Parts: sequence; C-alpha cells; structure tokens
Amino acid sequence: MALLARVLELVVPPFCWECGGDAAPDRPLCRECHGQLRWLGEEQVEPSGVRLWAAVAYEGPARSVVGGLKYRGAPGLARPMAAQIAAGAPAGLLASPAALVPVPLHPRRRRRRGYNQAERLAEALSRRTGVRVADVLS
Repeated sequence: MALLARVLELVVPPFCWECGGDAAPDRPLCRECHGQLRWLGEEQVEPSGVRLWAAVAYEGPARSVVGGLKYRGAPGLARPMAAQIAAGAPAGLLASPAALVPVPLHPRRRRRRGYNQAERLAEALSRRTGVRVADVLS
C-alpha cells in the first residue's frame, strides 16, 4: 500500500483541500491554510454527562477537508484527520473507558459513497490511540 501511495504522489501530487495549492504528503492542507484553522483548545461540552470535544471549528479549511472525506471520495483523509485529533485531544479524553461511536449513514448514502466517513475516521483514530470503536448506533 505504501508503494502505491508513493507512485500515486508522483502522478497526482498532494494538494490542499482548501486552496488547491501544493501540500506535503499525508497533509490535507498547505501551511497557509493549516494556519487558518481555528483550534478550539480544551473546551469541552458535557451534555447528559457525556464528555464531548471538537479539535477545530467547522469552517474554512476544516470544512473543506471534511467535505473531501464526505463528498469527494477521499476516505484517505481520515488518517491525517485522526492524527490531528489525537495530537490535540485534551489529556484523558481518549483514555479508557472512552469509545469512538461512528454515526451510521443512510444505506443509500453509504452505497453512493462506498464507505461511511464516520467509520473511517473512528477506525483511523482507534488505530492511532487504541480507543475502541463501538458500533452501537446501527
């Protein structure tokens, strides 16, 4: 798989999902667009006793990357997204007994996309952190 990815980089160089400019391998954004991300820090919301957290505001470059994962057939974006999430997560958030719960897709959307982006992101984050994926909503 790594060899195929390197060959693909020669044919289709990595590009920024926000501006279309050059990006480093395994980076969905160029430096400038990455710098425009609005990081949310360690703010946490705990409705109903469930601890939740978001890495960045869903706007601008972040919205473009999520759109690539969801609508533009780029499931490979889950891996660098998971890396950013793991790096920015507040201490203890991804510790046991945490679980990653992907939101199910309507069967028609799953057939159209060929994958569930929430599952891909949860699986990539699980591989990076060891937190289990709990498929409890489908």
